[in-house]
Amino acid sequence: MINRLTELIWLRWPAVIVSLLLLSCKTEVKQSGAASNPFFQVSDYILDNYRRERSEKALFKTITINGQTDTLLLTDSLNAGETIIMDKLNLNNPDWIPKYKADTVFGVYGDADRYQYRALDEDLPVQSIEVNMEKGTVSNIRVRSRRRSLINRHDQFLTYIPHTGYRLLSLQRMWNGDTLRMEVSAEFRMMR
Repeated sequence: MINRLTELIWLRWPAVIVSLLLLSCKTEVKQSGAASNPFFQVSDYILDNYRRERSEKALFKTITINGQTDTLLLTDSLNAGETIIMDKLNLNNPDWIPKYKADTVFGVYGDADRYQYRALDEDLPVQSIEVNMEKGTVSNIRVRSRRRSLINRHDQFLTYIPHTGYRLLSLQRMWNGDTLRMEVSAEFRMMR
């Protein structure tokens, strides 16, 4: 009888230990509230990456304007004119939040694969932004912007590839029918 009682006690211990382990492994759930800034900060990300790359590397540009191609090698320090296109892409203006449709695509493992933002108003300068991720790291950013005035319409398409460079297509249509097409392909290169 004592052996049977001892055997029952020993059989219960594993069940007690497993129960305690299960209770101690409870996952903590965070409250999800409204984010103070629901948008990926595109300008901040691009400018930080661009400045870091330019502090160590030169920038080799191929520029084509209406079929005329020229190359440019920037080895000097970064100047403000280089980043003028990239510094107006943050959508963190509180007035803009209701003017964009934000969508996030999640991958198989639950990480974000893509952030997409589309303007709900055709008069906003930034029409769409797509941030593509690979294993939690930005693989490329695509931006489409548009500006209109009485004398011209200006469409730009920017693709930024971190640590590599960027491509920019700029189309400008003037009121008199003239068109300016500019393509820039820029690549970060180590100088020897």
